[in-house]
Amino acid sequence: MTPPFIVQIMFSGSSEAVPTRFMQTGEHAPYERLLRVGASRGLPMVCCNPDIKTVLAGGSVGHMPGAIATTYEEMGGTVLWHAPVSIT
Repeated sequence: MTPPFIVQIMFSGSSEAVPTRFMQTGEHAPYERLLRVGASRGLPMVCCNPDIKTVLAGGSVGHMPGAIATTYEEMGGTVLWHAPVSIT
């Protein structure tokens, strides 16, 4: 039996969950080791924000969680894509 603290799923829902400059630079290096381990273990990733890029205030480009999930797929990982639900 797997102890409850072992990761059973990968999650990409906020590109700011790990303190990096990914949103500004699109640099995947801080995530690559984690993504490779997850893909090699066959852990599915849930991507709750499939956006790849967005336009930020002031017109600059922001890199989003969908880019991380796309990289995970390129590494052989499985991604379950889910779009955010708007509550109005």
